[in-house]
Amino acid sequence: MTKPNLDDIIKAGLRYYANKMRQDEARYKELEAREEAKEQERWERDCKYGHYRYYGEDHEPYWVPGEDNGDD
Repeated sequence: MTKPNLDDIIKAGLRYYANKMRQDEARYKELEAREEAKEQERWERDCKYGHYRYYGEDHEPYWVPGEDNGDD
């Protein structure tokens, strides 16, 4: 039985991790796109049925569905 060449082992390991990183990146982009679509859908629904309230402590816009705060 011959010993495996160290360079071949390193190259195989690098190929494995490069492929894994590409798959993880594609999976991450897909999940990010799904989350963004859900957030956009929620935002549109809140805009349709709710009213702009105020900026909260974290300075993010905040919608209260079904309440009219007089800003219309």
